[in-house]
Amino acid sequence: VDNGTEFADAPYTEEMKWAAKKELYVAVDEPLLLFVGQHIWEKNVKLIIEALAKVKDLPYHALFVGDGYARADMQAMAAKLGLSGNSDYRKDKITFFGSVQSRELMQMIYMASDLFLFPSIYDNAPLVVREAASLHTPSIVARGSNTAEIIQDGINGFLSDNDVTAFANRLRYILERPTIISWAAKGAAETLVRSWEDIAVEVLDRYQHLIDRQQNRLAI
Repeated sequence: VDNGTEFADAPYTEEMKWAAKKELYVAVDEPLLLFVGQHIWEKNVKLIIEALAKVKDLPYHALFVGDGYARADMQAMAAKLGLSGNSDYRKDKITFFGSVQSRELMQMIYMASDLFLFPSIYDNAPLVVREAASLHTPSIVARGSNTAEIIQDGINGFLSDNDVTAFANRLRYILERPTIISWAAKGAAETLVRSWEDIAVEVLDRYQHLIDRQQNRLAI
């Protein structure tokens, strides 16, 4: 059974997206890229940071939400690659936002974002990809991962091979074609989003089917 999301019924319009960007002080003339999750190497965050460095000539800003044992090293890596910690903060390409406890703020962050970066091969059924989709933010994920099973490349998200150069090249292709982001955002919202209420009904139906089948066997 798929995961649901509490944001399944969240309202969304392009005007709300721009308002969310303004509320978060995000530039409306550059795409906002997002990672949400534990800051641990198992999440393939090293690949994300190194790929972002390869496309830093493009207009974008990346937001990392979460915390974990690797956060300090991730920040050091980003600074070494010139992506953060610059004397002129306007040159920074990455912001490490820290943990977010407020679901209202998290909803706003998803809505303000344009592309969700999730090349993890560590996760089985990441809820964050569906949360992002519910606010019209498509994901780019690694081929061969469990997450890739729900992604149709260019239709409801994007796929990349699991290496830095491939991920960077895919990012460049996507960022240079904002129209395909909009198309995938619509597809993600239509195909990846279900409420927890719908999931509960499906689980109940499955259990009832199993109970009925077992009772029929016992009646024979």
